[in-house]
Amino acid sequence: MHHVKRATIFWYQGLLLTWIFDSLFQMGRCPVGLYLDWLRLVLTWVVPVGLMTTVPAQALAGEVAPGMLWGGVAVANALLVAASALFRVGLRRYSSASS
Repeated sequence: MHHVKRATIFWYQGLLLTWIFDSLFQMGRCPVGLYLDWLRLVLTWVVPVGLMTTVPAQALAGEVAPGMLWGGVAVANALLVAASALFRVGLRRYSSASS
């Protein structure tokens, strides 16, 4: 997620994206099982805050389903590739503030 935050800052210098990301990460403090089904789906697969917090805890407790574990690995790899590509595009479009 940090790559996405850094890459989007190239286009939205005036918008404080850190507030948006910080509020989403605050939702990860509670287990995703406490949220409604649609919000649990969003927090697990769209904005993977729930995936980052709940799945490791479930894995340590021995309660994680194999499908969730492999789905998490797939989502993590896809997000890594997408964030890296977005960051490279942002670097190509970047112009220094001092020049």
